[in-house]
Amino acid sequence: MENFKVRCVKEIENSSTKGRIYEIKDGILTLDSRLISGKFNNVDEVNAIHTSRFELVEEKMFCKSDLKTGMRVETRDGSVYVILLGTENDGDVLVNKSWMSLTDYDDSLILISSYYHNLDIAKVYKQPYLPVDLFNIEKCGALLWERIIPLQYTVSEAQAELSKLKGKEVQIIKE
Repeated sequence: MENFKVRCVKEIENSSTKGRIYEIKDGILTLDSRLISGKFNNVDEVNAIHTSRFELVEEKMFCKSDLKTGMRVETRDGSVYVILLGTENDGDVLVNKSWMSLTDYDDSLILISSYYHNLDIAKVYKQPYLPVDLFNIEKCGALLWERIIPLQYTVSEAQAELSKLKGKEVQIIKE
């Protein structure tokens, strides 16, 4: 079964968030921390079952070379940085209360050091519309890209989530 991503384009009954991207992995759709089973093979099957409407997301990886001065990036830990390219002494950097060099990141925006995965770039935003907001770090433009970070469950957590979803106790067995 193929994995794919969908974006909610019409939210109905607060069951999903409009604009948010969801991943269908092994046919299972997870909406805002709730598992929706059904063995979905394509976006049409998702729309046939669900009340909200979705569109297929073509996966485009955002690369380091796509970054431009003034863009904002958000790391996995929620910190927001401004991108400054071509600074005189330090080259390409991310700036907040401190700075980090973009040379510390690989092309897929993952921090090369294996110790600080919370500093991997998880979201990229356009620079704010008004030039006056260039150094207001918390002011972000439109979201351009978001790294899909899969939900991780232990077996007992998955069993509890499925039990809540089904309204009765669920046991997970080996295949």
